[in-house]
Amino acid sequence: MRALALLRAGIACLLLAPVLFVAWIVSPGGEAAIAPGTGSTMTAVMLGWGTAAPILGLLLLLAGGLLNVLAVRAGVRRLERVAAAADRGTLDPAAPAAPRIRILDAQGHEIGGEGEERAARAPADRRVAGGMLAAGLAALAALGLGVLLVGIPQQLAPGIPLGDVYARWGGVGSSGFIVGVVLWGALAVLLALIVAVAGLRRSTALERLLPARRLAVLACVLGSAAVVASGAPAFVVAQELGDVLGLGGATATGAGWAFGQLGIALSAAAILIAVPRWRMPRRAAARPSATV
Repeated sequence: MRALALLRAGIACLLLAPVLFVAWIVSPGGEAAIAPGTGSTMTAVMLGWGTAAPILGLLLLLAGGLLNVLAVRAGVRRLERVAAAADRGTLDPAAPAAPRIRILDAQGHEIGGEGEERAARAPADRRVAGGMLAAGLAALAALGLGVLLVGIPQQLAPGIPLGDVYARWGGVGSSGFIVGVVLWGALAVLLALIVAVAGLRRSTALERLLPARRLAVLACVLGSAAVVASGAPAFVVAQELGDVLGLGGATATGAGWAFGQLGIALSAAAILIAVPRWRMPRRAAARPSATV
């Protein structure tokens, strides 16, 4: 089991490294690319993270390779110990172990002892998780609308009332941007509804296909996809409004950057939930089980 845990941790590190490289790519390359309305503290955070992210990505690549080597070594040593025990006659691989009777209910949960408690908790925990995850995606949609409609325009034109900013922009570009934001908001709400239905609906098939852990991974992936989709209207407002205001290339805002990093963090969370094993299983003798 130690070899498997090391392997999972190594794979997680290798998957997280490209995520950090993406975080580096979407960060501004210098202070000249940052919008004038971005505060000095946020500017320092953006530049600092843009410098640190690729370094952390390289470290994760090295750590992932090292953990995989350790996993292979642990697996080989385990096989050597088993082979040595078989040679000494203390281990008989052909001897069958005593079977363990497992009684399952209609939903596939084990009844009796610890399994009965898990069977009683699992559907309820899944519904609670589904409601919380759907609420989180709805909050992400509201945050994204605020960033697109208010945060980015305000930081592109500091000191100018928001109504005057849109009035100065005007025309087809402004109307197309509003339509794009509305479509993105509808998509984000739809994703939240999908998670809510998947988590709150009582269905044996859904409970087996999407337990609480997989449901959390799904919500993180959908949230990250929603943030990526918001990049289209964010790019439109930054470029077109930047041209109207004569900002040149200084169109990277702290609000837009932070929201994009949130989407990257959701991708990292999906990897951390799905790949590593955070709770080590109890040691137990390997026994065949008979299901009733």
